Order: sequence, then structure tokens, then C-alpha cells
Amino acid sequence: MLVVGLVACVGVFDLTMAWLAERETDQPAETGKGWVLVPQEHEPASGTPERGTAILLHGFVGSPYDLQPLVGPLTDIGYRVVVPVLPGQSRKTPAWDRGELGVDALVHWARDLIAAETERAGRPPALVGFSMGGALAILAAEAGGIDRLVLLAPYLGLTVADDAATATAEVMQWAVPIIPKTQRGQINDPDGYDRYEPGSYMLSMAGFLRLQTLADRAGVAARHIAVPTLVVYAPGDSVADAETIRAVAAGMPDATVLSADASDHVLLFDYDGPEIVRAVVSFLQRP
Repeated sequence: MLVVGLVACVGVFDLTMAWLAERETDQPAETGKGWVLVPQEHEPASGTPERGTAILLHGFVGSPYDLQPLVGPLTDIGYRVVVPVLPGQSRKTPAWDRGELGVDALVHWARDLIAAETERAGRPPALVGFSMGGALAILAAEAGGIDRLVLLAPYLGLTVADDAATATAEVMQWAVPIIPKTQRGQINDPDGYDRYEPGSYMLSMAGFLRLQTLADRAGVAARHIAVPTLVVYAPGDSVADAETIRAVAAGMPDATVLSADASDHVLLFDYDGPEIVRAVVSFLQRP
């Protein structure tokens, strides 16, 4: 009877999660802060020097809104700014379908975007990645074709119990494939937490396993990145392991590292956000 009851509870939980995922997907595209499902393309401010394109890649179950604080400052210095919705992320994709796209396909998608913006602007783009977008940016940049790289709290492994979380997800994906998020995001600043809106409130076990594969491969690929790179991390990051980020950055040929001591994971909405924006702008303006 205990087993039957447990199976029944799991079934009810899964049905509830599926219902919530369906409701989330049905929300209008302009939900939340207006950027949650909508890919962004912003042209440079008039009268500014043409610098080409800056491609900004958001995080796991995130959205273009993850990087919204950077867009205005980058267009102000002459960049065309492109912030896509990553395939298989945000509530644009039903939670039960996340994880179907393999790492190779995701990297191919990013490299196609880089090629398209290079052709459009006549020069290689700058590439900025936050969290999962940071790991993807590393893998996309490994083949070259970018001007410079910015990594904001790049996800290269969990801060706590990384291997155990992977093993648990491998089992749970069959019994409990979807679970809810308990927070909007990991942000120390209460005002930033109130402003922030994630791309989704649902987590896919299969999607998390794809993220872990992406992170493992990015940690190896980073040593092959030859372009100037700015790495920003938070020592107190509760998601992306700071020690791993520092170690990977130390192995990169041309990396500058900035510590965001007052922040958690969602850097641009936390206490150090304005300083990080200034640092990114300065880095991308360097000759």
C-alpha cells in the first residue's frame, strides 16, 4: 500500500506540474517585464561610431530580460545589440520539451547567429554570455569568429553537490520530469529581486542534464579561447561555482577577471550591477 500511495502522489505531482507548465506557456508574449519571450534587436544610437554587433546570450530558463541593463549602454557606444531567446529555454518552450535539443545543436545555432551578424555588420561580433549563456558562448567562441568575449557568472558547475545533483536528475527525469522554481532568481538586492523576471518558473530535469553537459564541455573549451575575455563572477554565487570559474579563467590565454563581491548569481540585477555594466562597456570600447 505504501508503494501504491507513493506512486499516486508522484502521479498527482506530475499532473500538477504539467498543468502549471501548460498555463505558463499560454501566457502572452508580452508578459512580465516585456522582454521575457521576445527576442530583442536594438540598433546603435544615432551619431555613434559603428562597432558592429554585440550578441547577448541569457541563462538557463532565463530570457533576454536577464541582460536588459546592458542594452542601452551598448547601443549608446555604437553597438547593434541582439538578444535572442535561447532555443529550448524560457516559457516559449513547454517545460516538458526542454532538454530535447542537444548541446551540439545549440552550439551550431549560436555559431549560425555569429555568422549571420558577421555578414550583416562586415566584422566579427562581440559575444556576451550570462550563466548558461556564458557556457554556450565559450563553446561558440572556441571556433573563432568573434571580436571579444564577456562571461557573466558563466555556469561551469553547481556551487554545491554538482555530481550528486546530476546523478539525482538522471533518476528523477523519469519519475518527476518537471519541478517548480522556488525563487525568481538568486539576487541579494531586494530592489533587484523585485525588478527581475525569469524566463520560466519551471525546471526540466532533462534540461538540467543538458546544462551539465554544456558546462563540462565549456570548462575544457575555455582554454582554447584566444580573444580578449572579461570574466565577472560573484564569490558568493549560490548557483555557479566561483572556484571553478576562477580556475577556468586562469587557464584562458587573455582573460581579465572582475569580482562582484556584493552580488549573487543574477549579476546585472544585484548590487554590483551598475559597476559591472560600466566594466563591460569599458572592456568593449578598448581598441
